[in-house]
Amino acid sequence: MNDNEQNLTNGQEQENKKDAVENNIWNGIDLNTLTVDKLKEELKTRKIDFPKNARKKELQELLINSNK
Repeated sequence: MNDNEQNLTNGQEQENKKDAVENNIWNGIDLNTLTVDKLKEELKTRKIDFPKNARKKELQELLINSNK
């Protein structure tokens, strides 16, 4: 793969991540369907720290950003 192809691929990956964040999609899962407890469970499984009083939106963002 040449540099131009690599740049296009990287650009598409960034666009896909942006779309995922905007649509609350993580690994094909709509994060809006998960409960706060399920989000926390997944973050714990991935050993990602989060505030005890974190709101659902914060937990969703942490999970989405864990794939970056």
